[in-house]
Amino acid sequence: MTQQERATEASLRVAWVLGKNKKPFSDAEVVKECLDGIVEAMFEGKEKQEMSEKLKQIPLSNCTSTRITEVLADDVVKQLTDDIKNAHCISLAVDESTDNTDKAQLCVFVRYFSKVKGKFCEDLLGLTTLNTHTRGEDIYAAIMQMLNERGIDIKTVVSIATDGAPAMIGKEKGAVQRLKEHHPDLLSYHCIIHQSVLCASLGKEYSDVMENIMKLVNYLRASSALQHRLLRAFLTEDDNNMELVAFLVDITSHLNELNLKLQGQGNTVCDLMAAVRSFERRLEIFQSDITEAHLHFPTLLQQTNGNHHHHHVSFLERLAENFRSRFDSFNIGRQVLLCIGSPFLVKNVEEFSREAKSIFPWASTASLQTELIDLQENVVLSEVDCDHVAFWTKMVTAANSPNLQRVAIFVLTMFGSTYQ
Repeated sequence: MTQQERATEASLRVAWVLGKNKKPFSDAEVVKECLDGIVEAMFEGKEKQEMSEKLKQIPLSNCTSTRITEVLADDVVKQLTDDIKNAHCISLAVDESTDNTDKAQLCVFVRYFSKVKGKFCEDLLGLTTLNTHTRGEDIYAAIMQMLNERGIDIKTVVSIATDGAPAMIGKEKGAVQRLKEHHPDLLSYHCIIHQSVLCASLGKEYSDVMENIMKLVNYLRASSALQHRLLRAFLTEDDNNMELVAFLVDITSHLNELNLKLQGQGNTVCDLMAAVRSFERRLEIFQSDITEAHLHFPTLLQQTNGNHHHHHVSFLERLAENFRSRFDSFNIGRQVLLCIGSPFLVKNVEEFSREAKSIFPWASTASLQTELIDLQENVVLSEVDCDHVAFWTKMVTAANSPNLQRVAIFVLTMFGSTYQ
């Protein structure tokens, strides 16, 4: 490598670091000034002169940094596109929001299994401005433009997660429905995190108390220590409202715990649905506990000295019903999710194969049944200790279980949420 090539590589590395840290191009000159200062302090004589000469050859002007960053950006996009095109299937998460200049922005994320990296990757496929309307046809056109520009076939998209807005999922003119005209087997579903938040909407009595208390807290605590003490005295005198507040503290802590489990990159749709199903079962325990020992409501127990509170049961019942109504019709059946998470625990092989066939029409029911039975009887695989992603991508091979592994890859490719 020549000295000029080394200088160019150094310039690329500086631009890459500045870009990753969201620093302006002009900071490249600051970097060069820092390097000059280091050379001045660390070296002497001929060595110092040689280092100074090498640093001078590194192109770090504003214009150069801008041009180099554009080159890097083009290369990153090309690598991402090639990686996506090489994947068996991809999944999209689509969200539309308005920025601080009142412009509608459509953000599309992609998830896929990278054969090069040997793992599932999530990345930004595109961000585009919807200049006028945000109708289903506008969102559909923007998504198709992103796919076409990258040369990505719509039929490689296994699923699309949205925020559930009418423009996204409208039965006639929604963006998803228009995409299904090109790809009838496309799976679509409402963001799991968004649905869980909608399930937790408070009734009027609880929401009124929460709103009033938050206004009081924000006002009085921001004013003075005296008013803070007056707030405490006021709250201790209002036992009824404080009982509601104590209950809300406990139930929102449980909901926040669920929300934290659902957040973050790397969670598969199996992980998210397992967390939701677990919370549904917890709600059954909460309904009996609220009238008995208050094991799961410590704040309420402290406020009321353990008196039973049957009127809170109706809130918990509504909450449980909200979760059931929203998640029982989730596209991916329980047996399929169980198979992906713990294939050796699937007892009803026929039900699993029927569920898989209903989700993925291309799957062979007979092959899925025989492949799952063979896998369950494989002593070596049954002793493997790894997570389900590593199990299906590294331990199970397409040579032995082509249909089963493909179903697993398709499910694991699916986004569980639009929150990135």
